[in-house]
Amino acid sequence: MTRIIAASAVAVSCLALVMLGFFHPPAIIDRLATYGGSDISFGGTERFTLSQPFASSMDNLSGFGLAINNPAGRSFSLRVLDAAGEVKAQAQSESHISGFQDIVFPPIGGSAGKRYLLEIRALDAGPRIDFFGGKLGGDVADQLLANGAPTQSSLFLQPIVRIGSARRGAILLERVSMRKPWPYSPTLLIALHTLLLAAVFGVAISLFRPSPRNRVK
Repeated sequence: MTRIIAASAVAVSCLALVMLGFFHPPAIIDRLATYGGSDISFGGTERFTLSQPFASSMDNLSGFGLAINNPAGRSFSLRVLDAAGEVKAQAQSESHISGFQDIVFPPIGGSAGKRYLLEIRALDAGPRIDFFGGKLGGDVADQLLANGAPTQSSLFLQPIVRIGSARRGAILLERVSMRKPWPYSPTLLIALHTLLLAAVFGVAISLFRPSPRNRVK
């Protein structure tokens, strides 16, 4: 039994390395705008409101990855409003971070193809906090407003979605199909994965099999 567990662990570990290596599909990035030039920071030590319009291309929008510099852990709120101004989601954060942070909230059903407004607010003065973006190179409708004033820029942000197992599997097949120069179908690739796992498991079993001289007679 111990040999089977050890062999299974080796096989799964090898398969994971393969999946994360050659067979790992390219990410499908949902870009909200095209950026150019140097990074620009928005925020400061005073109270402020940043309003970023965007369009969601997928259902169950459930958060954003934001480029933030908040070393002192200053509190800020995030709200998502629909075209009618109704608050569809909100979250609070005070993380000490200098980098990219995921801020999540309960999924917004039916969000695909709809426009929203991401509102970030620091309602009290405090330690410096900055959100990063770049010069707007896409639709002017995606322009960031800082305290109501146009900026000719847009925040760096990555939408986060939560999807079910069936949809996740469909997206995986779609991403595998995008791999170049792989010439075969996703079904054949999955079959090869299965054969590879079986082969690795067999090799692992043979490696963990005790030698004849160590067997109890």
